[in-house]
Amino acid sequence: AGFNPLDILMSVYMILRQIDNGTPRIDNEYKRAVKTEGNVIGKEMMDELFHVVSREWRGFPKIPDSVLEVNDEFAEWNAREKYDIEVKDVTEAPKGCICGPILRGMAKPTDCKLFRKACNPMHPIGACMVSKEGTCNIAHRYSR
Repeated sequence: AGFNPLDILMSVYMILRQIDNGTPRIDNEYKRAVKTEGNVIGKEMMDELFHVVSREWRGFPKIPDSVLEVNDEFAEWNAREKYDIEVKDVTEAPKGCICGPILRGMAKPTDCKLFRKACNPMHPIGACMVSKEGTCNIAHRYSR
């Protein structure tokens, strides 16, 4: 979708129509700026520079083909290689934290026994509370 109110409203309508018809798919509401085939040159460049790998994500098991890694031939521009950056394994959530199920939409922040007690924006325990964009952080600020 585009960014103006009419684009967003049209996108909501298109999604509701798909739900009503039982026909989930990807539609392009922003055709005046995004072609059906996408940015062909950009996609070719991405294919040249990166390859797809499977990785674990915080709160999720390993997701197949979910990460782009820099191809070996461009290693000299890979910040992980150039600056010897260690990427740590995804760690388990702290005891009592249900951030994983919250991120997967299987639980609400209020379902967590730590929410608004031990876990709050001043003392975040899980990833969902750490950043202002985190689900629990948002719920803490805007719900009662």
